[in-house]
Amino acid sequence: MKFLAPLLALTALASSAKAAVVYYDTRTYYSSTIDVGSSFVNIFNVAKFNIPQATLTGVTVKVVQSTMTGSITVTNTGGVAAAIEAFDSEFTARQITTGLGYAQTTVDINNVVTSPAWQSVTNLQPGVSQTLNIASGQSFVVADQNIASGFWGAYTGSGNVTFSARDVQSITVTGESFGQNASNTKATTQFAVVYSFSIPEPGSALLGGMAILVLFRRRR
Repeated sequence: MKFLAPLLALTALASSAKAAVVYYDTRTYYSSTIDVGSSFVNIFNVAKFNIPQATLTGVTVKVVQSTMTGSITVTNTGGVAAAIEAFDSEFTARQITTGLGYAQTTVDINNVVTSPAWQSVTNLQPGVSQTLNIASGQSFVVADQNIASGFWGAYTGSGNVTFSARDVQSITVTGESFGQNASNTKATTQFAVVYSFSIPEPGSALLGGMAILVLFRRRR
């Protein structure tokens, strides 16, 4: 029994360490910050999760900031006076995965603040244009998107995962017809991917290996 004492003690120590076999952590990867317009033309490349000894437990995508800038010009092309009823912005972000299509998230920004206030344009005469400047400091956040485990493969390994985004302005105007030009409006934005993972504690694995080694040597 004496020669078993060290082994039993070591095994007990390894067993007591089972509660700490793994620890959990998160790691966030950011893309650069860029301005996006009304087309999906600007591409974000965010580093994939690449820790070989870790087990991925979750992937969350978030847009950490989006601030609108620019202006929009509305022209009454009809024959009667018109009034502006609403000024909205639609921000869309999507992640492209080869062979799986893409995941898309959209957030609507209602009643964008402009200068002059769009609510004040109530008598836009035929053939007349009105430019509305987007007030500075308007920020919004696209809701975090938790990626289903079936898509985690697109976020792991070497290289990058690819995103794109756009921001579209829309104006509702009464009257016969109107034209609008929002080609210079932008949304400054930044993507982040948060990886949740677990990883074994080296000490726990070492204890288990030592217990097996002692048992093997005693049997010899």
